Amino acid sequence: MSSLYPHFVKPYNDESFDGYLCRAAADLGYSSPSWLLTEVGIKDSRNCSDEDISGFAQYYGLDQTQLLRMYRYGSVTGARWRGNFFRFKEHYVCPQCMKDAVYLRQSWCHVLCTACSSHGVQLVPLNNYGADLGLGTNLSLFMFFESSLGESPVSSMAASVGQIELAKMLADANKAAEVFSLITVDGKLPEDFSNFLMLLSELKSGRTYNKNKNIGFDQAIQVASDIAELLLDFENAFDKNVIGRISSANARVSGGFIPALGGWYKRLHRDFTSAPYDQLRDRVSRKLVAHAEAPLNRKLKRIGSALLEEKKSLTGSEAARMLNSSLDKIVAMVKSGDLKGRIVETSANEFCMVSRVEVDRLRQESEKFLDGNQVMDLLGIPKRLKDRLVECEILVPVSNESRSKFSRGKFKRESVLQLIENLESYYQPKKFLSGSTMCSISRRRLNKSISEDIYTAIFSGEIQCVHIDQSKQGMDRYIFDDADIDLIVDRSGRKVEMSVADMLDLFGYKHAEVKGWINGGLLKARSESHGEHARYYISLPEFNEFKSRHIVLSKAARDMGKLPAHLANSLRARGLLTETELPEGDGRRGFLIDVQKLLLYALAH
Repeated sequence: MSSLYPHFVKPYNDESFDGYLCRAAADLGYSSPSWLLTEVGIKDSRNCSDEDISGFAQYYGLDQTQLLRMYRYGSVTGARWRGNFFRFKEHYVCPQCMKDAVYLRQSWCHVLCTACSSHGVQLVPLNNYGADLGLGTNLSLFMFFESSLGESPVSSMAASVGQIELAKMLADANKAAEVFSLITVDGKLPEDFSNFLMLLSELKSGRTYNKNKNIGFDQAIQVASDIAELLLDFENAFDKNVIGRISSANARVSGGFIPALGGWYKRLHRDFTSAPYDQLRDRVSRKLVAHAEAPLNRKLKRIGSALLEEKKSLTGSEAARMLNSSLDKIVAMVKSGDLKGRIVETSANEFCMVSRVEVDRLRQESEKFLDGNQVMDLLGIPKRLKDRLVECEILVPVSNESRSKFSRGKFKRESVLQLIENLESYYQPKKFLSGSTMCSISRRRLNKSISEDIYTAIFSGEIQCVHIDQSKQGMDRYIFDDADIDLIVDRSGRKVEMSVADMLDLFGYKHAEVKGWINGGLLKARSESHGEHARYYISLPEFNEFKSRHIVLSKAARDMGKLPAHLANSLRARGLLTETELPEGDGRRGFLIDVQKLLLYALAH
């Protein structure tokens, strides 16, 4: 601890940190307050960390909490630490407060503070104290304390009501919270409260505030005058000013409702989007809906969708948005009489106004239907499983004639929800070794027909849910016994299938050959459509039947060591070939030897 501790003056609770440094240095006879900072390794009083302030307090035996509060201007309402609402160069003080106690109050450092709330007088520049000394505008804060000018007689003038009320709120956060309870959260005002005061000034006067430009003392006086009424009765005065701005915009000669409304409206929805201002933005939007004489476009006017409930008629754009449709369709239906509404024509534009009751009715009808994405979200399933359920006719789409005019989906909501209710009703808990969900079943390499049999069995109750996982959502909650699923797989004749690519890998049969046999009806197969193409799958019983009736000529020629062309000519002459139509350019591929004809020929010769 420093040896200066016994001689160090104690700070006041509402004293500014810079003011305290100057007062303490002057009292110790230092030539500059920077000597106090240099001794503890601080270079700049305006860029101190919490550790720097704590070290300063510990070195000089001061209260760390109090000093941190002083440095952060903790007693000032709405002044952000290191924000743009502080006075760093020019200082203003109350002459009468200085006679009571010579120190710089924190609230005086706020740029919007222009009066003393205790004495009702306007603050005076610190330079006024240097007039008798011939210093003019060169009087610094340190020189003020060093010269003991605090009790010097300086004239002052009475402050206005707005200046006094604003000074009270800047010095007392509780009083400000009482007046501005609409934007108060847990008894605290938002950090950008000072910016909000400038917004109120812009609302009242229409003058735009440039946040990158310093606020002068005269401008601060004007701000206090602008918001004087708002400081006394905020909610009523705010509503009155908002309605006044809307009425002024309604009286415009030409178009452009929002520009006529003023820049404050855009600033409110652009710069004040945090939770404390939600009620205020909603309040403004309701006034706009109730009083604006213009076809309000919700997106442009930033009116929340909930506020549309208060409108008796909607513009075409609002109706289109609520019905998930297009403006062109709405206008066409209104003109044709299919939708209740009217067309309002002006000299330059045409506005479509739609009945609110009709829009609500159509919206309720459209909400009864879901599209594919909504079905997947509701059931918690992937697209592959959704498509399989549609193919199995478990999910049945509704025809266009049975749906609402504005329903984008083709699945009934109640039918989709009924699927979950069915799984719940078929729930039969029991012990099982391993289980699978609907999604894990769809990921298994099962052919389409077996998958359809499994899904049909699940939703018909033949396979029952044996466990419900409460930690999951949608259909992934329901677990089915793998033993029950394997029974369906084992009894299916299509347990093992081969694709056309598998036929090439296993037996060397070309794609064109296999496709020709399938198209010619010689080889039975199951097909799946994939866009414009089809994929074929051959089960083992189908392949065995094919092999029992036909011999592939190309394979027989290889086994006999003969050329396929020579063997084909010989067999064709005896009528023992079964020829298939192949795509152009495939030559003699795909020739088959008919086993039955071959046996008959052998018996006859």
